[in-house]
Amino acid sequence: MVKRRGFTLYEMLLVLAVVTSLTTLVGFQSNRRTNMAAEQAFWPAWQRVWQTGRQQAIQLRQPLRLSVDQKTGTTTLRVIRSGRLLSRLRPPATLKWRGGESSWQLLPHRGTAPRLVEWYSTTYRCWWYQTIQLGGNLIHVESAQQRRSSGLSPA
Repeated sequence: MVKRRGFTLYEMLLVLAVVTSLTTLVGFQSNRRTNMAAEQAFWPAWQRVWQTGRQQAIQLRQPLRLSVDQKTGTTTLRVIRSGRLLSRLRPPATLKWRGGESSWQLLPHRGTAPRLVEWYSTTYRCWWYQTIQLGGNLIHVESAQQRRSSGLSPA
């Protein structure tokens, strides 16, 4: 009888398949949690950009332009006259800008009507509808599993 030392090829392949499967499962769960955390952190930061923009318009006594790049969702805040960049915020890759106005003027001493914007989350697989008062506050946030049929009109 021959003494065997180590594993056979089949045993090694079985162990390798089990380890690979477990690693893949854990990796996907970890990635999903990271994406969820990134999206949850984005919303307060996005609201701060609005509030900061309003405060800086008052402090500088100049109108500011808040705009969202419709392809990337990157939000920028600039002084209109000089074009100076005051703030930039990139959304997580899992959050997509899908509709609504993409450029607003923040005036130092005047408010305007609330605006409705639309985002899609690939992490949560839902639509986010946000009504934003240009005074700097998110006044209403609503999620929906399906996109509103009439675009951005209120449900």
